[in-house]
Amino acid sequence: MKNLLVTALFIFLATPALADRPNIVLFIADDIGYHELGSFGGPATPNIDAIAGAGLTFTDFYATPFCTPTRADVQTGRYHQRTGLNSALGYLSSTGLPSSEVTMAEQLRTNGYATALVGKWHLGRQDAFHPNRQGYDYFFGFRGGEGDYFTHRTNYGSAYIDWWRNSTFLPTVEYSTWAYTREANAFVNRTTQPFFMVISYQAVHTPIQSPSDTDGGNHLEHRRETIAAMDASIGDITRKLPPNTVVFFMSDNGGSPLDGGSNFPLRGGKGSVYEGGVRVPMIVKGPGVVRGTRTTVLAAIDLFPTIMRLTGTSLPAVRLDGVDFSPVLRGTGGIPARRLFWTQHANWAVRSGRWKLDCVNGALGLYDLRVDIGERRNLAGARPDVVSRLHTAFDVWKADVTRGHPLSTSCASQ
Repeated sequence: MKNLLVTALFIFLATPALADRPNIVLFIADDIGYHELGSFGGPATPNIDAIAGAGLTFTDFYATPFCTPTRADVQTGRYHQRTGLNSALGYLSSTGLPSSEVTMAEQLRTNGYATALVGKWHLGRQDAFHPNRQGYDYFFGFRGGEGDYFTHRTNYGSAYIDWWRNSTFLPTVEYSTWAYTREANAFVNRTTQPFFMVISYQAVHTPIQSPSDTDGGNHLEHRRETIAAMDASIGDITRKLPPNTVVFFMSDNGGSPLDGGSNFPLRGGKGSVYEGGVRVPMIVKGPGVVRGTRTTVLAAIDLFPTIMRLTGTSLPAVRLDGVDFSPVLRGTGGIPARRLFWTQHANWAVRSGRWKLDCVNGALGLYDLRVDIGERRNLAGARPDVVSRLHTAFDVWKADVTRGHPLSTSCASQ
């Protein structure tokens, strides 16, 4: 009995008190390019830049080429290929994130966290995939992938207005970014327990609309004003957060050059496995997070295990693909060496340290990202050994993650 009491006391002391566990806020921008924030060399974004100045900026953080796959990676800590969510879901799609997947919100609720998702969901419009059924106590926003910033009509016409509070339809005309600001602040004000909140902006997905513009023009001025509005919203929210809050900021994919997005100096953009499609801004600040810039290679799948560690929450009894990078945030260590993989229809890519192997339109390209971040010099002919090694790694990975969800890709091994 004495040993049992000692063991119980040890477990109690080793587990952080609930009141001491940090709140977690994750800001997700939509289609922000690598070169569209001041902290990444673009135009000034004062509030986002302030987060960077008070925390860590990651230069080598990766999402996926499209909205839905990145959001699946974030929510589950697993490659989206395991669920078959390989591209952006259309508004009328009947599929979504399977209920068998464990989301961050579901896992954090087991540890006493209140959970909210404000903004874009894009993991299934049907009720079966509703955020309230995926671990979120509170949901405000839209379930699909795009819509008018004011009327919330989708491209399918006025019959499809996508604007909700939990499961209640809202026929409200209001600028989405300001609505997200209001709802996020209200959730923080009424929540008395530790909380996890995802604020997933519409900006700057098409139709690009600033607060004073309702015609959805895609010219550069509209884009900058729309980004400025999102930046102002982030500033309003972060200034009102409790001190014990860890803040993450990221984009769901690269910017679209066709819509004015800038991913300089990267090649390609949204919808591509080139760096411009998948390398995105990542910034983290909060208590215990060191300041500076890191080149640690990270991905959206890493958020799940990292946030579990930061909050003292156990991992789910499923296989995660991400790794915990909290030692990097604390300045106490790094992460294990590993490879990252992407697919985009038949195209694919793999990164291993300095090397990136792309298969685009049936042709292989090998790039040394240490000296060629823009993927301009194809070294596939000069380094067939690296090509063979990374191609084999991709084939093994693909066979693992696509069980039950077949995926056809190009550049078959010789």
